[in-house]
Amino acid sequence: MGSSGTAIYGATKAGLEQMAFALSREFAPDDITFNTVGISIYADSTMVQALDPATLQSTRASLIKPADLKLEEIVAAVDFFASPLARNITNQTVYFGGLR
Repeated sequence: MGSSGTAIYGATKAGLEQMAFALSREFAPDDITFNTVGISIYADSTMVQALDPATLQSTRASLIKPADLKLEEIVAAVDFFASPLARNITNQTVYFGGLR
């Protein structure tokens, strides 16, 4: 989301998305898919706990759905990608929160 103080986190996340992009092409013939999940605000994360209140407020303001995520929501997205129902979905990212 490009919040102040999250440059390393954002760069790492972008790197993982690019890796999924390359792997999705490399492993497509083997019927293996690669997808990623873009987590917005998970209150129990150390990143959220490390943000100063103004940055956290700015981050929330940048989201259409700023509610804190529950672990069950994240698990459900990962479970879907791992299920047979998602066998033809690859190189996709599900972003929680919906950026404005």
